[in-house]
Amino acid sequence: MIRLGAIYPANDIRTPGSNYSLTGGIIDGRGLAKGVSIDGGRETAIRNVSIKHVKVGIHIKRGANSSSSDADIVGTHIVGTGDVDSIGVILEGYDNTLTDMRIANVFTGVEVRSGGNMLRNIHPLFYVCGDESLDEESVGFRIQHGMNWFDYCYSDQFAVAFHANE
Repeated sequence: MIRLGAIYPANDIRTPGSNYSLTGGIIDGRGLAKGVSIDGGRETAIRNVSIKHVKVGIHIKRGANSSSSDADIVGTHIVGTGDVDSIGVILEGYDNTLTDMRIANVFTGVEVRSGGNMLRNIHPLFYVCGDESLDEESVGFRIQHGMNWFDYCYSDQFAVAFHANE
């Protein structure tokens, strides 16, 4: 629904198009859309936003500085669609900080595909989607890359709380 970045792949914070912010409000995907994607630039911030009924809450793609996004996500809460393809946050870019987030009604809470990320007080919560055989594959944190930091991160009701590929 909302795309931040990607117009100018600037590698500094002075060039217009290199950093963006989204503060406050409610985004409702009505079960059809993805929420917010950060498609480039650097030092993008999302603060105090409620993202509801989305397939993917936030997708941070590779940033302009050697894939470093440097995004700061604070106090943002996500409610997914409850479908097996519903993911709270996807981290592809490097060097991001996620703080004080609640993520609910998703099959995967946070999918970490990159390194150098700091996650503080992140709480994914799984709601039963109805097919118990599928529920057994749900995961709070899917970690596909090393060199990330987790401070007071926990998940509730997922079949697997933390799944690390490395």
